[in-house]
Amino acid sequence: MQTGSDYQQKAEAKYEIAYKTPEYYRISAGLQQTQEVLETLKFKSVLDVGCGPGYSVLKFLKNGKEVIGTEVCKYLYRTALIAFMNNDLIVPARIQNLPFDADTYDLVYCTDVLEHIPEQDIDISIKELVRVAKKYVYVSVSTVPAAFHPELGLHETVKPKEWWYAFFNKYRLKEVKSLAKEAKNGFAKCYKKF
Repeated sequence: MQTGSDYQQKAEAKYEIAYKTPEYYRISAGLQQTQEVLETLKFKSVLDVGCGPGYSVLKFLKNGKEVIGTEVCKYLYRTALIAFMNNDLIVPARIQNLPFDADTYDLVYCTDVLEHIPEQDIDISIKELVRVAKKYVYVSVSTVPAAFHPELGLHETVKPKEWWYAFFNKYRLKEVKSLAKEAKNGFAKCYKKF
């Protein structure tokens, strides 16, 4: 049986391989929606869950937002995130247990993260996103195996869109239709809490 620390070590090793390849940084479909989110939603504070190398954190900062990113990849802390370390903009936190109070951030932004989470942790992960959001939860999810480094199995939960939608439908959320994006390989949705 694989323990939590065994799983974490294996995950760290495969993401170090992925992030050592510059192309991996540039393939996030979710990051392409950051500008549209900035133009469409009214918010002051944002939590970027699974911020990777911090591109969207910088984009939110440049647009005057109060932003914190979370990331678990130790390799990124030694490389791309090193500049963030002195100003507490990025914190090491797992999506399954975010170290923030309920209703803390106007927007919780989580792009290209959920498909990387083991299936048994999806429900708690989405619950955490909703818990810390004050107004909005924005997610983008791939529904196909990772095209980049397929041998690593980076997408641990590959399910159809309807499967994912069912998790979000458990919560008191209303879809912000203007930010919905559908593609054959995934989706992006913004939900408003009410």
